[in-house]
Amino acid sequence: MFFKFGIFIAVFLVILLILKKDKTKSDRILGYWLCLMAVHLFFFYLRDTELMVEMPFLIGVDFTFPILQSVFLYFYARSITGNNLSLKETLIHLIPALILLVTSIPFFLLEDETKINIVIRRTNHDFDWYDYLNTYFVIISGFGYCVATLFLIDEHKKNILHRFSNTDNKELIWLRNLTIGLLIIWLSVFLTDNPAIIFSLVVLFVFFIGFFGINQTTIFSSQNLNKEELNLSSPINSSDNKSESIENEIHMNDVKRQYVKSGLTAEMSDTIYGLLRSRMEVEKLFLNNELTLTELAKNLEVKSNHLSQVINERENKNFYNYINTLRINEFLQIHRAPENKNLTIFAMALNCGFKSKSTFNKHFKLITGKTPKDYVKS
Repeated sequence: MFFKFGIFIAVFLVILLILKKDKTKSDRILGYWLCLMAVHLFFFYLRDTELMVEMPFLIGVDFTFPILQSVFLYFYARSITGNNLSLKETLIHLIPALILLVTSIPFFLLEDETKINIVIRRTNHDFDWYDYLNTYFVIISGFGYCVATLFLIDEHKKNILHRFSNTDNKELIWLRNLTIGLLIIWLSVFLTDNPAIIFSLVVLFVFFIGFFGINQTTIFSSQNLNKEELNLSSPINSSDNKSESIENEIHMNDVKRQYVKSGLTAEMSDTIYGLLRSRMEVEKLFLNNELTLTELAKNLEVKSNHLSQVINERENKNFYNYINTLRINEFLQIHRAPENKNLTIFAMALNCGFKSKSTFNKHFKLITGKTPKDYVKS
């Protein structure tokens, strides 16, 4: 009954994705992945109840399903982080599944009774070599793609600091937990010979996807990330401390190497920086709690990568830290105003462009060295 419920949930989630308006590419990939899970659970149900004995032509069809699970996880993670794969790259990642499919052809040519004995009744057979091959690919695909996905998510967390002023609901913590969950499923494959335990975990895995994945908002709605704008990290504050000065010098050398071919001249940099400071002082664009690098560059009528370079070189900060520093500075000004004395600290933080209390508290302490409450009291 539990597995039937899992199949039902997977199919239900697919229907929800089909009916979802403004579907993204990641939604479609998630839909294909859930279809695969539903069919995989259905095949296990047929074997577990031995109904497959009455349908021997289906035996072996699911041989490639296990290694495709982690591949689809990787595809989904690539899509939702804006690192879309080309058709050629997608096909390359499907090669292991294709190899398993081709090498299983001799199995499909066996008599029905022989296939039933091998898969359902698990009697001795001459296809031990295929079991070893399958296990080898499971190790590569199962664990390999999960680890690759974790690295991709970590890289994504660094990248969004150069694109967004607010990273709430964009760090993909739930997807990281989902990946760890799939790793646990693969680990259970090697720790137990009981398929019921493994597929029970798969059912729970489907529930987790349904709870978090269906309503995941699109993080990058435009083209793939421009790597020239990303992969730069910088300290939030400059300091007279010798170690931090060394770190800043290392950072600036990294910035120079990163943008060596950007085409930004010193004159252009001066112009963009002057325009940036002017707009921030007069229009206070940082008050927009969803301000992005792309939106700001469009407002200034400059290239995104040039603006990113200017902020990194002139402010020694990434976009995220730069905007939130301006927001903290704004808070430090408005909290002294008599007309704001009846407002709570967080209400003032919201007026300065912050969206969450945790983000405000983190940046406030990094910049002032005190918590907001301690600072206001002092």
